Amino acid sequence: MKQEWISYLQEISVPDRYVSNVEKKINEVSSIFNTEIKRIFVCNRQSEQKIEYSSLWLFSEDRVYECKNFISKEDYDVLIFRNKIAYVNIQKSDFDNIENPSTTSSLNAVCLLKDINMSCSLSSVGVNTKYLLELLKEIYLKNLI
Repeated sequence: MKQEWISYLQEISVPDRYVSNVEKKINEVSSIFNTEIKRIFVCNRQSEQKIEYSSLWLFSEDRVYECKNFISKEDYDVLIFRNKIAYVNIQKSDFDNIENPSTTSSLNAVCLLKDINMSCSLSSVGVNTKYLLELLKEIYLKNLI
């Protein structure tokens, strides 16, 4: 696994016991779909007094792979996203300082794909909000049609 991904997972406080799941999913998707993963993103959300992790998103050159409930399941979706995004909804809370989000910051996005009845829902809290915003700018918003 790339060092930048390990650093990202550490920064968003993914427990070490889940990091091996991330690496396993990256290797599985790379092998099954014969692709090189270029970027990762982990959805997280605040629940009661703890942070929960849900989907792992893997990005290749022109596809996105969602590993749903990556901690406990083997459930994958694959989408072609290049020039396929028809709509993006962004909701934020307590996220006024983009460079330095607070622990209570949250950012959520829903992206609808053109010509198919599919959507991508991404969520983030705390420091992960700046990574989701970066992802939206660099991948999703660039592929709006």
